[in-house]
Amino acid sequence: MERMTISKAIEILDELVQALTDAYWDANEVYHKDTLFDAVTTAHYERSELSKLGIDDISMRYEPVTAQFLSCHAKFKRLQSHTDDWFPRTQTAENLHNALANVLNLLNNKTM
Repeated sequence: MERMTISKAIEILDELVQALTDAYWDANEVYHKDTLFDAVTTAHYERSELSKLGIDDISMRYEPVTAQFLSCHAKFKRLQSHTDDWFPRTQTAENLHNALANVLNLLNNKTM
């Protein structure tokens, strides 16, 4: 299994923020929008914290910087399991499902 670097984590988080933003605009239910808004805010905050690191640090092993992002693991899993139900557009559901799979892998590999 490949080592998860900060550089790779930034790419994954960028992909997640974009997929969550697209899903937010496709969501029809207020509960879905609230869940997505919380997730995108959390992912964006983690991404912002990582962007504060220096260029020399991006090849280091990734570890979650914010406790909020780490605690969203269950929410990301729940979102991933509901993508087909919550989002009628196939592309939105696929993009979000794939982005969430990458983030869950990122969180699962945090100790590698």
